Amino acid sequence: MKKTVFTAFLLVLFAAVSPALAEKCGTGLRSAREGIFKPAPPLARRIGLSSPRVVVPVPFENAQTLLTTHFQLVWGNDYDRLNPDWSDADADGIPLWVEVIAESLEYSFDSYASMGYPPPYGVGDYYIDVYIANTGVRLYSEETGTYNEIKITDQQNYLAYTQIDRDYSVAFFVFNDNFSGYGSNEIPALRATCAHELFHAVQRGAGYPWDAESPEDGPDYIDNERWSVEGWWIEASATWMEEEAYPEINDYASYVTKFLTAPQLPLFYFESGGVHQYGAAIFMGWVRLMSPGQETLLGILNEAYPQGLEPSIRKYVSLYSGDTLEDSVAKFWSLAIHPWDKWPDGALYVSATYGAPRIYADIASTPDSFDPPVGKAPGRFGANLYTVAPALLPIEVSLKPDDSSEELTLALSAYGSSAVTLPDLSLPLVPPEGGGAPAYAAVVNTSPGEGTAYYRFILGTPEGLGGGGSGGGCFLEALRFPLFP
Repeated sequence: MKKTVFTAFLLVLFAAVSPALAEKCGTGLRSAREGIFKPAPPLARRIGLSSPRVVVPVPFENAQTLLTTHFQLVWGNDYDRLNPDWSDADADGIPLWVEVIAESLEYSFDSYASMGYPPPYGVGDYYIDVYIANTGVRLYSEETGTYNEIKITDQQNYLAYTQIDRDYSVAFFVFNDNFSGYGSNEIPALRATCAHELFHAVQRGAGYPWDAESPEDGPDYIDNERWSVEGWWIEASATWMEEEAYPEINDYASYVTKFLTAPQLPLFYFESGGVHQYGAAIFMGWVRLMSPGQETLLGILNEAYPQGLEPSIRKYVSLYSGDTLEDSVAKFWSLAIHPWDKWPDGALYVSATYGAPRIYADIASTPDSFDPPVGKAPGRFGANLYTVAPALLPIEVSLKPDDSSEELTLALSAYGSSAVTLPDLSLPLVPPEGGGAPAYAAVVNTSPGEGTAYYRFILGTPEGLGGGGSGGGCFLEALRFPLFP
């Protein structure tokens, strides 16, 4: 799947309502080209540029503008004056919706700068244009010699998107005029969306050319194959950065909750028409929590191109956690079963709408063995998740891959700690210190290949189920929790 235009669309779900998340995001869809327009030449911020804004013909019609330190906001006069989000309580001629976008973009700009991130693409030379669609603003087209209205249609249904003006090498944004289809808390959602979109411009400013979608772009071309394995990160990292900029808003948590309902999907996966890549923000949070500040995410961002995303993730995971990427992903999944024990917002990753993380077996009696649920064998870096009742502990567990061509890892956790074992080994799993809590197990596909992995997860290792039992197994030292602070 290749993005034809980078439409960094963020759909927000609120606790008060339960709209569907799927098929509402246009990121990477070829159909997203409809409605994408050529922007006006940007307004120069640096004196002496060879390509300042063209002033004739006038680029806008039926438009108002607001210039901030780094952004120029453009909107029309045909907005809904009865909508409280478009009120003008201070009578300064600037509606609330516009003021919130301006304030939130500048706030996010300063926040990212303070975290050490590079500036958004092109902002050193130009103001970044921010168009507010569906307000009647019309933009002059040199190609047609006409003024065309900027719209986000009902069929597109985007909240916002980011694009690059290739003629001037600067980012620009397009925002919808309301988020009413997604709940009552539109203003907080708007702030989070500003942080999300701005980070896409930061990604481009850091040197990852996500807009290079054609072979004509030369060596910067991000071809379909590369996008299929790296495009998820563009959205996952921007979604996590909403939390960094606005930790009190937490709109991203709904996507994480949905993500955890399908843990068997490949982790590094861009879901066309779906939201997997947004929910993968939980994994970017896992990587972020390895370092005291933004060191892990900054390192990955700065080296993802041209080195490659996975080598960059592998490098910084190893540097800050001491784990291989395979072991780190396995630990991640064993803790994602009970996210409230590890992530600051973990309790929010469980909701009445989507439920808790998808557990394929709550193991309450043994001996027993488990094969992957029908059609749910894990893809690469995906997992099947299990819980083991505390009354069964200590218990001997083992993992037997059915296909030696696929690599599997068994991770076990309790509270906020996790340990990884290897396949074809057995071990006694002992109760967490203090008792009373279940143990959590994740069978993770850590194969370098793209296929699904099949296995047998064995508890109690009785005769006839395989695993050797206490007389013939190869045992590891008993696991006790917590394993580390």
